[in-house]
Amino acid sequence: MGPDGKLTHFLTSRAPLFNNQNQVIGLVGISMDVTEKKAREETLLETKMQLEKAGEAKTEFIANISHDLRTALTGILGLSQSLERNLQDDVNRADAKLLSESAHQMLGIINNII
Repeated sequence: MGPDGKLTHFLTSRAPLFNNQNQVIGLVGISMDVTEKKAREETLLETKMQLEKAGEAKTEFIANISHDLRTALTGILGLSQSLERNLQDDVNRADAKLLSESAHQMLGIINNII
């Protein structure tokens, strides 16, 4: 603890202190206060974790939207192709073909975006 009662972090290096007979008579050391550095590291780690969670949420959101859009477009494509095959009137069949082509274009756009 520091003089203010707050937790303090130190980086310390120690080495033995020898006398003339090569006997250990103590230790000598150097300490450096790294409290602020430790706090910055913890803040960076917390921020990194939050960014990773946000990235995961974005990925999940895109996957869900992609699935929902493709499901709807698959239904439109299937129905428009069925209409195109089964309609007798040339005008209605042309409309069904246009609907099918438009749905294919939308699917292409969604695939390019996602």
